[in-house]
Amino acid sequence: MSVRDGVPQPPATGTPRRLLALIGTFLGFEAVLYSVLTPILPEYARTLGASKPAIGVLAGAYSAGLIPGSLLSGWMSVRAGVRRTTQAGLITFAFTVGAFGFASNIVVLDVLRALQGVGCGFIWGGALTWLMAASPPSRRGTVLGSAFSAAIVGTLMGPAIGTLAVTLGSETTFGALGAIALALSAFVRSYPEPSPTASAPRAKVRGLVRNRAVLLGTWIVLMEAIATAVAYTLIPLRLSRLGASTVMIGATFFVSAALSAVVSMRTGRWSDRRGAIGPIAIGLALAAAILAVLPAPHSVGALAALTVLALAGPLTIFIIPGSALLTVAVERTGVNLVVATLLFNLGFAFGQTIGAPAGAALAQATSDAVPFAVMSALLLLTAMLVVIWRGDPQVAQAAAATGQAAMDRSPGARMDPLPAAAGGSRDIERAQAR
Repeated sequence: MSVRDGVPQPPATGTPRRLLALIGTFLGFEAVLYSVLTPILPEYARTLGASKPAIGVLAGAYSAGLIPGSLLSGWMSVRAGVRRTTQAGLITFAFTVGAFGFASNIVVLDVLRALQGVGCGFIWGGALTWLMAASPPSRRGTVLGSAFSAAIVGTLMGPAIGTLAVTLGSETTFGALGAIALALSAFVRSYPEPSPTASAPRAKVRGLVRNRAVLLGTWIVLMEAIATAVAYTLIPLRLSRLGASTVMIGATFFVSAALSAVVSMRTGRWSDRRGAIGPIAIGLALAAAILAVLPAPHSVGALAALTVLALAGPLTIFIIPGSALLTVAVERTGVNLVVATLLFNLGFAFGQTIGAPAGAALAQATSDAVPFAVMSALLLLTAMLVVIWRGDPQVAQAAAATGQAAMDRSPGARMDPLPAAAGGSRDIERAQAR
């Protein structure tokens, strides 16, 4: 990675496959630990006598820990390097996950789960920054799609391992996961620490709050996090009430993750070819429509099918280009890429922390349909905001940069300082005319 005017510049070529595989392994393992709790939540509700709001707190504790973990990982990435930051997250996982299997008190489980979220912040803060610094903006959608696909494979495996924990016992299952985390932390030492990145002037960092592309990208991550938190908390409980077994609940989320992994990679390529705005708007509109009717089925089969459609389809489609928009927008301001990862992690963490307990409490006070209706309205309003802001210069330029890959592959294509993708150039011209 080169440095120009004190700002780290991604390479013009593609991301090294070995590095992408390494980062994908870390993100996939973290996703296993994130989603492993999904089929176990009904079991905890029965054995611990926990209420729906208490289960919502447990579901959201991981993301609550991600907030301080993200802040600490940003500080550590700049001062100690992204490799050491990633390693610190894996070591944190090793001890907290192992202890989680032996806990039998809801408060202790909440604390350990929150500490796992701190480790998650270190892993995503270090590993994702490491990956983005090695990838050019024109390939950002594809690279993020591949990385997220690896994470989605982890979420695919998580419910299956959670089902195994119910069968074999949490002590054995979570103890083995802790040992794997410790082994991965030792393996990462074989990779050299990347060159340190330069810090941007504070004036540039403060300027991010006025950048509509950065604000929009962060908001999209927040909406995705809230929506998935509500779904991952309420759907397992609703399936259980309708008579679904733990295996059936795990299978529903397994299939969702399997299809989402495929959709994630294809959406990344779509974003690189056409720019981010189209996939974001379409994904948001479709997600709003499906979430509005998600609680309607009163049979296990219908609810499971609609859950698979929602999680594997629109909720996957808009997050990939939204994340690419965020990272490219931050990068164009000359701010350290660590800040882009920090904003992504904080948006996800706040969304998950708010979504799980708030969705559970609202559902208990009213019905399951109400939190999904609220989420549907928020996504629809966000889709409208994307359409309104698509002509803003900052949004149009960042979105067009994510679609530069198609131009880069064209013979004799000219690289402009502010590249425009198909459709993106018209948005830039309209914005500049204003």
